[in-house]
Amino acid sequence: MTESGNTPRIFICYAHKDNESSESGKRWLDRLIEHLAPLELQEQVDIWSDQEIELGENWHDRIQRTLEQVKAAILLVSPAFLASRYIRNSELPVLLKKSKDEGVAILPIILRPCMWRETKFQYPNPQGGIRELSLSDIQVPTTKPLSSLPEYEQDTVLYQVAQRLLKIINSQPPSINPPEPKLDPILPPPPPPRKILILSANPRGTSQLRLDEERREIKEGLKRSKKFDHYEIETIEAVRPRDIRRAILDYEPNIVHFSGHGAGEDGLIFEEETGQINLIDGEALAELFELFSDQVECVVLNACYSVVQAEVIAQHINYVIGMSKAIEDRAAIEFVVGLYDGLGSGKSYEFAYKLGCNGISMMGIPEYLTPQLLVKGNHTSPPQEETPNNVFIESESNIQPFFEQGVDYTQLRNLLAAGEWQEADQETLRIILDIAERREWGWLRSKDIREFPCSVLSDIDKLWITYSSSKFGFSVQKQIWRNIGGQPDQIRGEIFRRFASRVGWQVNEEWLRYEQFAFSSNAPEGHLPSLKSLGTQEVDLQSWQRHLIGFWSRAENCLQTDI
Repeated sequence: MTESGNTPRIFICYAHKDNESSESGKRWLDRLIEHLAPLELQEQVDIWSDQEIELGENWHDRIQRTLEQVKAAILLVSPAFLASRYIRNSELPVLLKKSKDEGVAILPIILRPCMWRETKFQYPNPQGGIRELSLSDIQVPTTKPLSSLPEYEQDTVLYQVAQRLLKIINSQPPSINPPEPKLDPILPPPPPPRKILILSANPRGTSQLRLDEERREIKEGLKRSKKFDHYEIETIEAVRPRDIRRAILDYEPNIVHFSGHGAGEDGLIFEEETGQINLIDGEALAELFELFSDQVECVVLNACYSVVQAEVIAQHINYVIGMSKAIEDRAAIEFVVGLYDGLGSGKSYEFAYKLGCNGISMMGIPEYLTPQLLVKGNHTSPPQEETPNNVFIESESNIQPFFEQGVDYTQLRNLLAAGEWQEADQETLRIILDIAERREWGWLRSKDIREFPCSVLSDIDKLWITYSSSKFGFSVQKQIWRNIGGQPDQIRGEIFRRFASRVGWQVNEEWLRYEQFAFSSNAPEGHLPSLKSLGTQEVDLQSWQRHLIGFWSRAENCLQTDI
């Protein structure tokens, strides 16, 4: 940037280290220049830093010539600034003398914690000058380091510096002694930001959720909104019970958002120290939020069947959102996108909630009534589907504990109980691939099937048997396979085609696509589970055949004493 006519030149004194971060928010020189740019574009000031020095130019001479021309200087103070011999010996003595003799204004900004109060500078000679000055003798916009402030407050400080500079160049610059009264901002400072605390948990053995995508969508939605600077987001993953308390104490959020699994009456699923499942019931959560009811305005429980906990929490918190039944990832994400789009635009919690529900509906997903908004002092229990009352499924089939060997069958159970057969079919394949650690491949090796835990295979089978009234399940398919002449570990295309016709996967010798399967209780016996598709990913015919026959063979040993 070159000086034009009598435009006042502003010198920025800084350490290079404070403008070299890979994070744009920590490149302090760039951020300051961005705030000062409108003054320069209107030719009110000429901003100068050593970035103006051209390659091959004598940089010391250029800096010293520029220092003789300055009308004001901004100091970006940090440990690196105070440790710079060149700043101490060649720049500050000139600036301090010009401030004393000519009234050049000096505006320090404290970037990072450092000994700026304790450090003394001598001038005009840095080694034995007759005058000595500390930066504490000069008024600073704030004594708090910018690095300790949230981003919106950092921008407020830089904005105030730009305003003060404007006032200085439009009037007689004051001497640094006595200090100039602090400038009131032209515009009122922005209100404190709304703080959102996002807690997520996906313990080992539970079906994998798209939690990263949900967090990203929330942040992106707020970032593009016109009220972006009114919100701050803090995220904590793999949350344990004690983490909830500590996060609320440390962060003081206005909105607490939980993403993860729910188990109905039994509670929300968090993590233990080992990464295993830890259930927290509604009463315990309600007691916690009661202690913070003066600060927390809204709680969002983005988890299946979480309306049970929402009802109890809503006795103490003004707005609580829970799910009245199982909700698939896609619907859950569309809801929060709409919800935070609304909040980011400054809308009320009621409006934002309705916008979230509409987001589900607009995508053609039939779950727009699943989210429920409960308002303190004005809610009744919303209708919800019947779900078992505890973690143990009591039935004539004597199903084992829900969390056998750390595996979470909550989502599968809820989907089967609701008669959502297609989602239950895909959840079954998700559990199997996660247990075998083959999720990213989408298929199993023979070794994976041979070593698949009998307890998990048995539990999955019993869930299907129980909720389909013995119409669906691996044991049902195994019996059909044996009845038509199928043998363990024997892959014969002709017999597999006969089996596929029997259970309704093949019609008139034509294989059905996955979306053509009959996902209803009226489907042929043995129609499900199919292990055919994981969302949009469909298993190829050869792998599908090998999966099924392998599991039926495994079932010969695993299920012979159970069914």
